[in-house]
Amino acid sequence: MHKIYLFANNPDVKKIINLIEFDENDLIVTFNICYLNNIDKFLNHKNKIHVFRKENNNKLFFYDKHIEKYNSKILIFNTSKYRKDEFKKNVVNFPYEYVNLHDNKIIYNELKKNNFLIKKVNSSPTTGLYGYLYFKNKYPESTIYLIGFTSDYSNDINKTFGSSHNAILEQTYYNNELIKNKNLIKIDNEMFFIK
Repeated sequence: MHKIYLFANNPDVKKIINLIEFDENDLIVTFNICYLNNIDKFLNHKNKIHVFRKENNNKLFFYDKHIEKYNSKILIFNTSKYRKDEFKKNVVNFPYEYVNLHDNKIIYNELKKNNFLIKKVNSSPTTGLYGYLYFKNKYPESTIYLIGFTSDYSNDINKTFGSSHNAILEQTYYNNELIKNKNLIKIDNEMFFIK
């Protein structure tokens, strides 16, 4: 089974990608803001997916007008009550696959069980966490690499780890997953590759 590399919305991933040896069948996944958009190793890899997230009828978070140059398959995660047929056609102008996570009971129950999605508390899952759960369930036998999933983006001028998310909650979840899931590897920085 191929390996799946999930690259977080973290500018530090630019330091890590060139240290990884990809097989042509490995899947590279990026989210929202793509910090790899000028990295040849990313642009030249054939098997990749870029994920956007949609929470209302007419807004696509972090839409990048240069998305076509990534040469990625596009997934749009719907995490709201809106159906695909309500998604306004003028929101995007490129082919994409629409994935309704709002009605996915496996993912929803996993999030609720781990104290996400609590009203009036900053516990909205990041797109990266939704992505991990989606790919873990879709490819249960694949090894998943979380690249740059540190929840510490203080050096990021875009402040992508927003106020609606909970860094401690997400890091606790990932640490527990590392114990339970033998197919999960977390790479926070380039020190991982120094023996």
